[in-house]
Amino acid sequence: MSIAAMRHEVEIWHFATTSNKYGEEIKQWERIGKEWADVRSTPGEEFRTTVFTLNKVPYRVLIRYRQGLNETMKIRNLSDGMDLDIAAIRDTDGRRKVLELQCLYRADQQNILPR
Repeated sequence: MSIAAMRHEVEIWHFATTSNKYGEEIKQWERIGKEWADVRSTPGEEFRTTVFTLNKVPYRVLIRYRQGLNETMKIRNLSDGMDLDIAAIRDTDGRRKVLELQCLYRADQQNILPR
C-alpha cells in the first residue's frame, strides 16, 4: 500500500455510555481517532449481490493497522462527510501493517454521528 494512496482523512467513532453529574447514563457517539485512508467503492460482484440494495452501497477503506476496532463502530469520511458502517475488518497480509475495512454507506442512517 502506497502512502500516497491514503489521501482521505477519516474519523473513527464508537457508541459509548457515560454518566452525567447526576449519575444518569448517557449513550452517545464518541470520536476515538483520526486516520488517513484510501476510500473506494467496492466493485466486487460477490459482495454486491449479498448486501447491495438501493440504500446500501459497499465501500472498502484501507487504513494503517490499529488495534481496538470492531463492527459496531462507524467511519466518517471527512472529505465528503459520508458516514459508513463497518461490516468487516481484515488484516489483508497478516503482517499488521494495513487493515481493510469493508463498510456500508446507508442512506437511511445518515446524520447519526454528531457534526
